[in-house]
Order: sequence, then C-alpha cells, then structure tokens
Amino acid sequence: MDPVIKARRFLEIMYYEFVSVDSRGKKTYNPPVPLLCYKAGKITTVRNFEGVQVVSSLQMYVDGYLTFKANDQFEDAGIKYPIQAYSSFAGLATGTGTTVVYL
Repeated sequence: MDPVIKARRFLEIMYYEFVSVDSRGKKTYNPPVPLLCYKAGKITTVRNFEGVQVVSSLQMYVDGYLTFKANDQFEDAGIKYPIQAYSSFAGLATGTGTTVVYL
C-alpha cells in the first residue's frame, strides 16, 4: 500500500461476507471481520458484479489483495453498504498492494 494512504488508514469498518440466501430471500453472512481502511468520497461510475453500470459515491482503500463477491457488504457507522465493485493495484514491493472497494 502507498505509505501516504497507509498512514491515513485509521477507519475501522466491518466486512460481511455473503454465505447464502434461503427460499424466502433472507441473506446469511459470516461473522463480521474488522478491516482498517482509508475512506474517500468521490462520485464515479463502475460496473457492478453483474456488469451493469452503477454510481459509486464512496470508496474504501484497504491494504493488500482482497477479493469480494456479489452481496458482500461493508458496515461503516452502523450503515451497511453493498459492495458495487472492487479493483486491486500492485505495490512497488513484492507482495504489496491496495484494494479499492466501490460502495
């Protein structure tokens, strides 16, 4: 991760990994996992997991290469946000990088 971004990575958010959905449409998630991130607000368009172009107004920069899937969620200040898309960038040193999550 870029040292400047890493120095600002003081926000703890909760990550909820989607597990399944029952016959009534209720979604089940794994227990939340805390992640440190840098939060940025910028209005941009991204393609979601289904390939549809959507608007993202909030981005979370997380250290490392992470993968997400449709229906995963982040929780910040008691509000749950569906993950619209994500992208990973390689760092200068081997094994380092940043994942940008678009909410």
